[in-house]
Amino acid sequence: MSATLAFALATSEMALVIVPIFAVYLYYRTGRELLAQAAAPDSTDPAARTHYEVFGVAPDANAREIRAAHQRLLVANGAALDQNLLAGAVRTLSSPRLRHAYDRRLARDRAAAESAAPPHVGLGTRVLLFAGAGAIAALWPFAGSLRRKLRLVRLPDAASPLLVITLLTLPFFGPLVEKLPFVEDRGFDGQSPVYTPGSAPVVTPGGELPVMLITLGVLFAAAAVVGIAWRWHVFVICWAMFYGITITMFTGFFTNRGGVWTGLWGTLDYWWRPEAKHVDGPAYFYAMTLPAYEIVPIAVAAAALVALMIRSPWRERAIVAAACLMIAAIIGAPAWLRPVADHRMLLLLITGAGAVLTLRVPDLTKFLAFWALAAFFAFSTLGRKDAALGVHIALPLALLAAKLVGDAVASFEMPRVAMPEASWRRRTMPRAIAQGAVLAAFGAAVVSSARSGVLASWGHGSAPRNVAALSTGDHGDAPTELLHPDDIAPDVQAVRAAIARAGADSGQGANIPIAVDTSYDFAKGWLWYLRDYPNLAIEDMRHGYQAPPGAIVLFDSRNRAKVQVSDASVSLAFASKWSIGGGAELTRGEVASDLTSGAWWRRWSGYLLDHEDASTPEVMQGVAYFPDTLSAALPRGLQSEVLASSVQPQLQGPPAP
Repeated sequence: MSATLAFALATSEMALVIVPIFAVYLYYRTGRELLAQAAAPDSTDPAARTHYEVFGVAPDANAREIRAAHQRLLVANGAALDQNLLAGAVRTLSSPRLRHAYDRRLARDRAAAESAAPPHVGLGTRVLLFAGAGAIAALWPFAGSLRRKLRLVRLPDAASPLLVITLLTLPFFGPLVEKLPFVEDRGFDGQSPVYTPGSAPVVTPGGELPVMLITLGVLFAAAAVVGIAWRWHVFVICWAMFYGITITMFTGFFTNRGGVWTGLWGTLDYWWRPEAKHVDGPAYFYAMTLPAYEIVPIAVAAAALVALMIRSPWRERAIVAAACLMIAAIIGAPAWLRPVADHRMLLLLITGAGAVLTLRVPDLTKFLAFWALAAFFAFSTLGRKDAALGVHIALPLALLAAKLVGDAVASFEMPRVAMPEASWRRRTMPRAIAQGAVLAAFGAAVVSSARSGVLASWGHGSAPRNVAALSTGDHGDAPTELLHPDDIAPDVQAVRAAIARAGADSGQGANIPIAVDTSYDFAKGWLWYLRDYPNLAIEDMRHGYQAPPGAIVLFDSRNRAKVQVSDASVSLAFASKWSIGGGAELTRGEVASDLTSGAWWRRWSGYLLDHEDASTPEVMQGVAYFPDTLSAALPRGLQSEVLASSVQPQLQGPPAP
């Protein structure tokens, strides 16, 4: 688990969303086990053993065997035994009358223990036990008196993985301290200057080092104390494995010492920074994209929910019905109801996940359902919406569907099949031929599927071009799919190649001066493509811009009249990016209208089955100004690959003043 956590955090910061989901479920399991221990019936004290157990003899042993066992016990460790108790036990078991009375008393005690009602655990005690389950697990070695008072005899099984993932990842959540009123995000030393499109050109962080060091010191110390008190030898191995992997990865195999801090602290601290403050989609983004690509596991989960409502006891039906009504009420709450409207997704998360945890279903099914539902609402709550993040929801959803299908198949008894007659067996194919046929069919399916994927992604021929042999709805290496709702247009690569040619023709190479417009999010993508050009200027050209002589200027076409360049320059109009499904966020009324429209369902089913175009791409046009002396580097005759678009790269002179 420690190694898996380390590679997860080194791969993606989104692991910090998944880790709390796992921790909450393990917290629930820990609290449930503690409640079961507190409510368990009284059992015989292990120290109060019977006389037979003390001497190590069977209940039907005779007096001679009992006295011999007594002598052996005295010889072995007589100094540590209570001689009076041993003598009384021998006297009781040696006398038939006393022994009969003793056996009757043992039988009565066993019957009373078996029929005893579980001790009453009040509601307040239950709430405190469940709410403090994590604290009890963390402080288990230090809370002996409390454990005896609450009749907690063993650390729950779920507490160990809970402690592992919590203690190891605790320092990664240190930047949450910046949310305190007296602490603010100043950025820490070692972070690179950040370009902020649409606002100040450069943000230089720094000054957060004392807060970072104090916070990490406290968290590491607390984790070490709890982990060593839990199982020091296990914790040391887990800690060394986890931080050995993460530090190696964060530092690029020890080539970048600052990577320790940008990985350990900056993984979460990044989300407080200016360049991360953007919203890529509406709250219903994943509810829109997942059904288009994960319809099979969603259908299986929906069928299981219907079966749960039909076949389960009234308790489960009531929980599901109440949760559905609460979810509908939260979604439909008006905007003026601020406590609900301002925390809509959080309330949906608590309602849905809480309902799953209260259902009486198998533990693995409950865990997978909780994981899928919690991941859906958690990623819907995040401001950043990205179709690639849907994999964090699709994975538990697929596992849940597999578990539900497995349970459904296992619920049916397989029919018994009689052994075939010898004459029929002789007429069948040999086993080797049958196995070969199965493998051949499987191989053909794999080859066919792989070929379809390659053709859909790259097209026919050696170049990844969009050619007529492909479906007219396919766009080669720049698809118009819901998985890529906002994509860089292929024209950008051609303009980038022209910039490289211009640098080579002028003899300046990568030192050629370039200015990029940050308005309307135009710089998105260009900052990466031009990362190796040191003379790169980042400007918001909505307020006017005078291009320096000899510079290449890239800007959004809406700023064309505001950019002043030399008369000896040539412009190139190109498709900067395209977007499908863009525009304003739909209202709840518009969503309800779509869901009740037959035309909308036909359009959705067409996209689901044949991946018909979701919509005509909305093209964002850019303009590139090149000095006249470098105009030979421009791509003449390039045809844009944006379908249904009138934007074509074209050479033209500078605009009139």
